[in-house]
Order: sequence, then structure tokens, then C-alpha cells
Amino acid sequence: MRGRFCCAVASPNINEIASYFQENYSEHRIAKEFTKSIERPEEGSKCDFSKLMKMGFEYKYSMKNILDDSATSGRRLTRSSFSQLI
Repeated sequence: MRGRFCCAVASPNINEIASYFQENYSEHRIAKEFTKSIERPEEGSKCDFSKLMKMGFEYKYSMKNILDDSATSGRRLTRSSFSQLI
């Protein structure tokens, strides 16, 4: 196979992402449909990254970095959307 592949340090399910945002960004409301099963997280797709790690691959960003950057980007986009309305 040829082409580009996305390599992520983790493969969290929607409940894990919702839980992270609820704990770290409490100023934002998370829809109940995403938080209702945080106590009993559903099994998401998991990938085996051991082969990459054995080959010397190192992840540059952690799951926390990726989710925090997503929140920062969302704020930036929201501010730019509001500035266009004024």
C-alpha cells in the first residue's frame, strides 16, 4: 500500500473524549448523549502500535495535547466567526 497514514498516540472513544473535555473545560456543556455512559465506557476501536514503537517511531503529541489543541482551535474559530458578524 502506498500513501499517507494517520498515526495517533491513542484511539479514545467518544465517552473518553467527552469525559476529558468535561473535566478540563467545564465552562463548556457536553451533550448528555456523550456523557451518559462515562461511568461504563464503551469499547472503541483499538490499534496495536507496538510494531511502530519497535521500529523507533515516537509520537510527538499526547492525547492531552491533541484534545487541548482542538479546544484552542475551536475557540479561535469561534472568535473569528463572531468578528465576521460585527
